[in-house]
Amino acid sequence: MNYRLRVAQVAETAPLSLSQIREHLNLGVDETQFDSYLLAISLSASAWAENYLNRTLLDRTYEMQIDRFFDEIKLPKPPTSDLVSVQYIDEQGVAQNIDVNTGLRFDNFDDASPAVLRPNYDEDWPDTRDTENAVTIQFTGGYTNVELIPEDVRHALLLLVGDLFENRENYSLAENGSVADRNVTAAVRNLLFPHRVIPIA
Repeated sequence: MNYRLRVAQVAETAPLSLSQIREHLNLGVDETQFDSYLLAISLSASAWAENYLNRTLLDRTYEMQIDRFFDEIKLPKPPTSDLVSVQYIDEQGVAQNIDVNTGLRFDNFDDASPAVLRPNYDEDWPDTRDTENAVTIQFTGGYTNVELIPEDVRHALLLLVGDLFENRENYSLAENGSVADRNVTAAVRNLLFPHRVIPIA
């Protein structure tokens, strides 16, 4: 199933707070000259971790587009916290909405698996116009609270931020602004690996 995904709305908070980072680095209360930089590298570390995990760590609204309905539609970047809307272009070229509460099945069993959309029992998906992006699905991914992020994931982020801070001259960034893969230590990868999700093809 080919799909196109874009971020419609980003989270207002970050997986790591400045106070957590400062405590991890043993910075004194008056050593505030690095605060802006610490927040910046924290975002880079989180971006790398999300790419590696194929997950969303904190609330982010996505818009996913596919060319038609499939028997089952897996939503990428788990966990999925909310299904916002499902819209499609009918055969006459008119935009239609499916009621996300009653017009489909929304199976969201756990944080480790992609949520799945299916038609209701003994029903089929509606027919769509034969065109690109005929179906648009909006959903919210990520944990709803920082405390729900697994402890070893948060610890891995702290390790990565600490390494970025202490060895900042040796690190490089990928095109998306996250940390380049070759710079990340085995300890960070080992902490994250049990939570990694196979990406949706």
